[in-house]
Amino acid sequence: MLAASCTKEGETVPNETQKLYLEAWMETNHPGVNPSGMGIYILEDDNAGTGQTWDSDYPYVIVDYTVTSLSGTISSTNSEKLSRQLGTYNKAASYDPVIWTTGKGYSYAGVDEILSGMKVGQTRKAVIPNWLLTQKRYSSAEDYYKVAVDASPIIYTITLRGMTKDLKKYCTDRLHSYVRSEISPTADSLFYNKADGTRLGFYYHTTKQPRPDSTFKTGDVIYVNYVGRRLDGQVFDTNLADTAKVHGIWSSSSSYKPMEVTYSTTYTDIKQGSTALISGFQAAILRMTAYEEATTLFYYGLGYGGTAQTLIPSYSSLCFELKLVDKPE
Repeated sequence: MLAASCTKEGETVPNETQKLYLEAWMETNHPGVNPSGMGIYILEDDNAGTGQTWDSDYPYVIVDYTVTSLSGTISSTNSEKLSRQLGTYNKAASYDPVIWTTGKGYSYAGVDEILSGMKVGQTRKAVIPNWLLTQKRYSSAEDYYKVAVDASPIIYTITLRGMTKDLKKYCTDRLHSYVRSEISPTADSLFYNKADGTRLGFYYHTTKQPRPDSTFKTGDVIYVNYVGRRLDGQVFDTNLADTAKVHGIWSSSSSYKPMEVTYSTTYTDIKQGSTALISGFQAAILRMTAYEEATTLFYYGLGYGGTAQTLIPSYSSLCFELKLVDKPE
């Protein structure tokens, strides 16, 4: 009897404790604010949005955001202003709006609750209780509460900048507009794009002609200097030391020398030693010959997809400047 009683108490107390703590915190800091939906507390809502209203039919949202603890500690933000105030600003980092995937298995239930009913342009600040810090979905607040995670409530401030049902189209359209405005207004004739349906979202342009008698065959080792940029112009990776220093990404642990690449006429087999390369980089190398210089741009599906990398937000289109060089001595 005693053991059974203790087990039951141990299962229920953590959730009750979190709930009571949050209710007390709300009463002290935001008296009169009641929970809405599945249990979020909306602290601020500017209702300034004039665009489309978000609902779950739009799985991808473009947002600015800040995540804060109840004690006021900011754990994450894409705000350049806040980052400067916190002393965490990095000139090489991106502070542009980010793309989030919403829905079961991707976002917190509480984040979807915040987004619900928001219009593009609107900012909302809300507390998410611990039982809504899950990527699972249930039909009632009681069901969420029963399986609450052991975590502290957090505050999200979200500004909704946009939304889309078709992320690939959204990103390839933006990339095409960028290429047209920043690279060449005649991109259709200079770059691979919609004229080649298998390469939608991939652009390639020779900036220095190769030696005319040069060709590669599968198994050849070639050497590449490269500069990788986001579309805002910031370099995120390079094997050129001077370029790395200028753009604030130089590291003493990096080896600044031409990349050794094993060529293949099947572009997916082009590798750096035994290391696979991203598809857009491979597709560009496939088209190159000795001493050629080229620029390639491609959408996230040929890059890092939805996985953020150091200095590269998720779903980023990328630009690489490539130069084939002699084997270093």
